[in-house]
Amino acid sequence: MIYPRENPTPLNGGKMQHHLYFDTMADFPNLPKLDRVAAGSDAFCVETGDACILRGDTGEWELI
Repeated sequence: MIYPRENPTPLNGGKMQHHLYFDTMADFPNLPKLDRVAAGSDAFCVETGDACILRGDTGEWELI
């Protein structure tokens, strides 16, 4: 399951940068894409402790 960690941050251009939690890495492919959230959005996996960020140049979530 994917859920907000805190309130989204409004950015210029109208998109919102989101800060998310997700339960397991099985949820990783279901993280929202650039059509729904702004680049730079971040997510944290509760199960593994992995963090990831949505890249603006590729439109893909990347583990950091």
